[in-house]
Formats: sequence, C-alpha cells, structure tokens
Amino acid sequence: MRAINKYKHIIEELYFIYSTLEEGKKDDCLDYLSLKLLEKQETRTMHYANKIAEEIKEEIIGDGKEAEFKGRLKTAYWELKGGLNLETYYFPTFNSSDISMSKTLLAVYGDEAKDVIEVVKSISQWANYMVQNVCSMIDEVCKFVGYIPEHQQQPQQKGLHYYCQKAIDKGFLKREEDGYRRVTWTKVQLAYFLGHFLKPDKTFPDSEYCKMFAENRLGKALYQISGNKNGDGKPRGYEIIDELLQD
Repeated sequence: MRAINKYKHIIEELYFIYSTLEEGKKDDCLDYLSLKLLEKQETRTMHYANKIAEEIKEEIIGDGKEAEFKGRLKTAYWELKGGLNLETYYFPTFNSSDISMSKTLLAVYGDEAKDVIEVVKSISQWANYMVQNVCSMIDEVCKFVGYIPEHQQQPQQKGLHYYCQKAIDKGFLKREEDGYRRVTWTKVQLAYFLGHFLKPDKTFPDSEYCKMFAENRLGKALYQISGNKNGDGKPRGYEIIDELLQD
C-alpha cells in the first residue's frame, strides 16, 4: 500500500532526525541536518500532515468495494505494526527550557541554534498532528467497517495502578511514597509498559509518568522503541510485560 509505505518512510525520517539531534554529534548534524535541510523537512512534514491520512483512507475504502474493506484495513494494521505502535509514534515536543538539549544544539549549530530550535519545535508539532490524524482516521474506518483489531479484542478494563500492583507482586516494580520505582525492569521495558496507558487523546504523558517513576525522558525511550526495526517495535524482554497485561 503506497500511502502507508510513504507514511512509514516519513516516520523513519523523523526518527532519524530526533535520534541524530539527541546524540549531538556535530559532523552528523551538520552533514545531514543543517538548518537548510531541517527547514526543508519542516515543509515536507507540514505537507504530509495535511494529506497523508486521507491518502491512506483512500487506499482502504476509496474504490467502494465494501467486501474488501476489512481485508485492506487488516493489512493496514499489519503494516503499521498492529495499532498499538501506531499510537506510540508521537515525537517529543522540544522545549527551549530543556537546558541539556539547548546546550547540545548550541555547541553544534552556534549562532544558528535558536533558529534550529524553532524549526525542530515546528517539525514536532506537525509530525504529531500528522500521527493524530492517521490514528483518528484509522479509528473512524474501523468503526465504519465494523473491524476490531486484534489488540482491542481483549480490551484492558483495568487501569495503570492495577497493573503496577501486579508488577510489584512479580518483583518488577516497588512502591514509594511518591509513586513507583523500577526493580528488575530496564528503562525501555518501563516505557513499553507505560505505552499501553496513553491519555484519551492517545498522547503519552511524559512529565506525569517521569515524575511518578522518578525517571527522565520516558517519552523519548518510547519513541525509540517504535523505531526499533529488529524488535518489531518492542524492547528486549517485552514478553514478561505482555504476559502481565493479559487480564
């Protein structure tokens, strides 16, 4: 499906941008992410943010052959790694108050750092708008077609704290006065676990969860998992978390 492949390619481009900026290697940033190239990416992201959801929708139901709708929708979910990962493709909104990132960009871009920050913030906003449009469109088409994706066929009725208690019982987490702490889980395992508990608008409440678990940049860890091609969007040791979330 050409539109879905295009969307996946855009996501990979964006993942590359944020990974490169986070690493802060001057040569890589200046070679591949100069201010001029970032401005081109901003224009490209804005362009697709306003059209890619409709293009994917057209591929699924555009020809009017209702008997084939469900099959194409199932294929779309498979291409997008099952819906759950579709929702975790959100990108961190860069905040100029992030001192460590500001210092990194200043060291790399010098006098252009301020302009780079503004462009990256804009790319984040348009990228997340695009992802939200695709998620909303997929949900609408599912309702129209009467298709329930596999990961929704056994909906998790219980909330985050219920599953945190299960994790405590298993020795994965421990309780503290101000929230929870990791015991045996890695940071990416925790991010993967929390990625199952998004807000109603399908955003990841990074600051809330970081405070609750005394961590930092859990949102970053989550979107890095989404870009993990070899792990199919899941971290090492995901099995114990999937098992924990079964009931």
